[in-house]
Amino acid sequence: MCLASSKQGWHHYCPVIVVNRSALMARFKGMLLAAYGQDVDGSIIPLAFACNVYPVADFEICVQHLAANLKMRYKDFKGPMKTYFDGASRVYFVSEHQRHMESIRNRNPNMYRYFLQVNPKKWSQAYFNGRRYVIMTTNIDESLRLMLVGFLVEWLRELLQRLFVEKHEEALKLTSILALKAEKLLRTLFSLGLIVTHWPADQFKHVITNKAAQTWIVEIREITCTCRHFQVYQIPCPNDMVICNHRRIDSYNYCSHYYTIEALFAAYEPIVHPISSTEGWGVSKKVRSQVVNPPMTKRGPKKPSVTRILSQGEEPETIRCSRSHDYGHNRQTCTNTMSLRTSPTTRPQRSSTSQSTVM
Repeated sequence: MCLASSKQGWHHYCPVIVVNRSALMARFKGMLLAAYGQDVDGSIIPLAFACNVYPVADFEICVQHLAANLKMRYKDFKGPMKTYFDGASRVYFVSEHQRHMESIRNRNPNMYRYFLQVNPKKWSQAYFNGRRYVIMTTNIDESLRLMLVGFLVEWLRELLQRLFVEKHEEALKLTSILALKAEKLLRTLFSLGLIVTHWPADQFKHVITNKAAQTWIVEIREITCTCRHFQVYQIPCPNDMVICNHRRIDSYNYCSHYYTIEALFAAYEPIVHPISSTEGWGVSKKVRSQVVNPPMTKRGPKKPSVTRILSQGEEPETIRCSRSHDYGHNRQTCTNTMSLRTSPTTRPQRSSTSQSTVM
């Protein structure tokens, strides 16, 4: 199921889709496939439900789920190994990615071979040629997963109808050029101790050097920077801001259209039409004659679970008592016996010279 409003608004969302499945805990159980998008302000938009195929899209692996699988496979996936993995997945350059991978191979060759089998092009930004728009995980799916348990199609339609109305009203109140999240990000990217050291003959290509003696090349005409921030996030990096400030170029011109409030307006402009009562529906005889029975299910002997089924490799968060410092309970439910702190039987007496009397 994909509503027309979601289909029309998709052209103005960040072009990254999160697809995941959720276990249905209702009477007939089953799995729900759902696709989600994200607008320029980071709000989650349900796009479609059931099954979706995108043959021309770049499919990536969620780094959080990959880390959960590694944690389950290798006991030493923590501390430095987790740091190396985070670095290998998020750096922009192949050389930096390989440096982190070498550290992993030196400590655990089996884990290194597992990474190669997974294919770094699916989880490392250094090899990814597309645009991720700061979306590295499928965490946005977690926010709606509980809402989708035991869903009804009509409830989903009403949810989207209310969502589009509320977001459209919020977008109408904006007066900035970019959406709030993008506007805040751009303001934090003004020159951070960077200086222009050289201006080549080409008026579109400039060299930037920072205090750490790192050198970056900015190509204004092609909208690229050797730091790769510009290409991946489609918003000016600190190096680009230096050039824009020096040449008095409007930095907003180098922001992707998806970050503008025009895109935000257009994303929520489509209308989710309400549905009248079934008496007014024009249903054909062929459809009316079909009988759709519920799936054959067998309820287990145990009481149905009310908690979400964890993904492979996920572990429940363990709480710790602040009283006994044991795991599995909190201070209010703690029943552990605590030893009493003993006090000295006698107290040292003060000298007579230091005593005073108040009348």
